[in-house]
Amino acid sequence: MGQSANWRNRETGDSFVLTPTRTFEYLGTICRDFTVQAVVGGRADTALGSACRQDGGSWRMSG
Repeated sequence: MGQSANWRNRETGDSFVLTPTRTFEYLGTICRDFTVQAVVGGRADTALGSACRQDGGSWRMSG
């Protein structure tokens, strides 16, 4: 659905990919569900989450 953001810790080699999966409105605020694929210490894992856009433009995780 959305464009993924990738980042990697140069010191540890840990890497992360955040991909938005759904955009929705909650109480008049734009929110997004997302997945995070992480490789930490050589172990892969996936996490799900939601975040809503704040007045200043930053995103705050919900839940």
